[in-house]
Amino acid sequence: MSAGSMPTPRAERFALDTDTTTPPWMQLRLWLIDQIKRGIYQPGDRMPTIRALAAEVSMNNNTASKAYTSMINDGYLQSRQGSGVFASDLASPNKDERGKIVDFALESCIATCRDLGLSLHDIEKTIQKRIRGIELREEQLIHEEDERSR
Repeated sequence: MSAGSMPTPRAERFALDTDTTTPPWMQLRLWLIDQIKRGIYQPGDRMPTIRALAAEVSMNNNTASKAYTSMINDGYLQSRQGSGVFASDLASPNKDERGKIVDFALESCIATCRDLGLSLHDIEKTIQKRIRGIELREEQLIHEEDERSR
């Protein structure tokens, strides 16, 4: 590695969480977005074909296609006719684009929860609990990193 170059981030394997109500396509979408944000896929990188992705993560082609379509619609991926699907430059989305992405994700989440019979009040409490759990895990990770660096 040359001086000043960054190590290439390591891809994490996708693991379907069967204990959640989040649909498989949304789990795959979130995992792929994380891979893009972590630099596993750089802007302009060709993404796996739908068939290859589905095989890699042990999912149905339709599930992988739904994840890709959603990501293309939200600007995470670009589809080029006859060339494939490519990672977008996430550093460039403006606030309006990000707002649309957040709105879509929240609307999808709320709709799924409503389909499962949850009230808006129950959804709000569940999201608050989930956010608090994430905050606690992040605080714990920061604490562990501080301990290791001492």
